[in-house]
Amino acid sequence: MIILNLFIIFWVGVGCSHFKGRGNFFNFSKVKRSFLGVGDKILVVGDGGYDFFYDKVCVYVKGGFDLGSGSTKFRVAKVDVCRGKILKVFLDQSVLVAYKENLVLVDGRFKFNKYIQDKGILVLKKMLKRAKKFNVDRFVGVGTSAFRKANNSLSFFARIKKELGINLRILTHKQEAEIGFLSAKVFLSQLKKSVVKNKKIIVWDIGGGSMQMFFKEKLKASNLFLQKSLIYKGNLASISFKNYIIKKIQKKSYKKSPNPIGSLTARKAEKYSFNYAQKTIPNNLKQIFKQKFLILGIGGVHYNSVFKQIKKTVNKKNKNYYTKYELQKTLNLRKNLSNKKIGGKYASTDVSNLILVLGFMKYLKINKIYTEKINLTNGVLLNF
Repeated sequence: MIILNLFIIFWVGVGCSHFKGRGNFFNFSKVKRSFLGVGDKILVVGDGGYDFFYDKVCVYVKGGFDLGSGSTKFRVAKVDVCRGKILKVFLDQSVLVAYKENLVLVDGRFKFNKYIQDKGILVLKKMLKRAKKFNVDRFVGVGTSAFRKANNSLSFFARIKKELGINLRILTHKQEAEIGFLSAKVFLSQLKKSVVKNKKIIVWDIGGGSMQMFFKEKLKASNLFLQKSLIYKGNLASISFKNYIIKKIQKKSYKKSPNPIGSLTARKAEKYSFNYAQKTIPNNLKQIFKQKFLILGIGGVHYNSVFKQIKKTVNKKNKNYYTKYELQKTLNLRKNLSNKKIGGKYASTDVSNLILVLGFMKYLKINKIYTEKINLTNGVLLNF
């Protein structure tokens, strides 16, 4: 039986490169991992030839979790791990879980308090319940910035494993940038060929607790292709920027929201965002932005916050990008609004998100950002 299993894995791995026409032999490791994860489905041998084995080894239903600093994202999809494609999305959900806001300092170390751990478990339970009808083969997930900071993340993940059976891992800042890049590649197929043609890609991911920019290209040298990548790993993000405005500019640490922000605070906050970008973005990455690039904005800040505010306020046409001009105009119209007038569960960070992105766009001289409802769950589903 072991010999049969190895033969089938090898057969499908080779088949990905010629029989299906669009695969890649170097996905063999993915084929092997997916086989080992799904388990004994492959052991039933019958008619159907290659397609039967390909579907059993390469195609199955996965549930992917992205536990961010401010929210938990969950996606259930049918995926083809050999081709690196998401074939069909069954469930896509995002729930506010303020992990970063519930980090407490205990004996010089940050830890998640009991309240947020219990809430996190409850949210995951509800998500699993909704996913039950889709017959998920495997659940996978990651934790990002807040989990890198919390000293009790591993014990919390062990509790999740014990109570819910979900395997979670903590991504390093570099891994988060790389998974974000892989997630964004799903978006490219949705854009017009004229938009993507002859352009290199920069992926800009902003979450609740961290910011990443990722650029990769192939360089041909001595008949070998080498990978060149540049990664920006920043700690100024949605929640940390909002808290900076409250504590350092408004000097009102008791507040939970900076709204209404007003013109003076907006100018000071934008200057801080601009200066932070200037101090932290390396020159080699800044030079890259001067070239002809397609910039993809992923994560909740770009799509759910900035893009949706722009669509609601100044441009209701169905686009998949926003401009610096539209962003500035939207900020001017919303900087004096209260949480109630802004509306929604993320009102406390919506306007400050506009300022954060605008400061970086001005420093890097970015005029247009393409965006879509993409988060780390895309990359998690295809790579874990």
